[in-house]
Amino acid sequence: MSVPVSVTINTVEKLLVVGAGLTGAVTSALVKEKLVDFSITLWDKANFPGGRMTTARTPCGRGLADIGAQYISPMNKYCISHRRFYDDLTVDGVLVPINNVIEGEKSNNEVTKIQNYTAPNGTSSIVKYFLTKSGAQLFCNHTLQSLKLVDNRWQVTTADGEVEYFSAVALTMPVPQIMQIHGIDQYINVDQKRLLEEVEYSSRFAMALFFEQGANLSLPWMAKYFFDGPCIRFVCADNVKRKG
Repeated sequence: MSVPVSVTINTVEKLLVVGAGLTGAVTSALVKEKLVDFSITLWDKANFPGGRMTTARTPCGRGLADIGAQYISPMNKYCISHRRFYDDLTVDGVLVPINNVIEGEKSNNEVTKIQNYTAPNGTSSIVKYFLTKSGAQLFCNHTLQSLKLVDNRWQVTTADGEVEYFSAVALTMPVPQIMQIHGIDQYINVDQKRLLEEVEYSSRFAMALFFEQGANLSLPWMAKYFFDGPCIRFVCADNVKRKG
């Protein structure tokens, strides 16, 4: 989300992107692609980038498990409009096609899905791919507390009291977090505020189980959806998934 202000895009020299998930990473990469002279800074409140594309690792680093987004499932229209992104990601080995069974996957009769993809190094590698392309300076453990337009520059303050100035700010974190920023009310109108406050998110919890090397679970599927249980909705054998 970008807050509408009277800053001409051609005069921007320093851009702050808040949120180091996929949206923030792709936004940063696209800005750098079009405006190579931009200085891009990226903040995230977490200890690491990824957002909802987070990959857990064992202490030794040999075991991986996605605990956010599990796989990429582009619909036909996005495969066409975003073709260059999928081409780049597959050519560079960040994504590979999934050929294994995903049991219980629902189809949408109105939208054709061409191919599912998996990230061999975890879905967080997709975010890191675009962060690398952006050349942005990444600062984790940075929570945006307040923002204020001062002399046509954005004064931003972290929860720790650190103050910096930027020519433009792009907010890519979840809407409830945006609405908690001190001063945000000054830069959105009544209708925008009402629509933003109506946005709701449902909670999802993930658990990763790591087994000894060589363990054979003998599952007839790579992943499976469950629709009749009170808690479990999805189970995936990550080591099988990463092979496609």
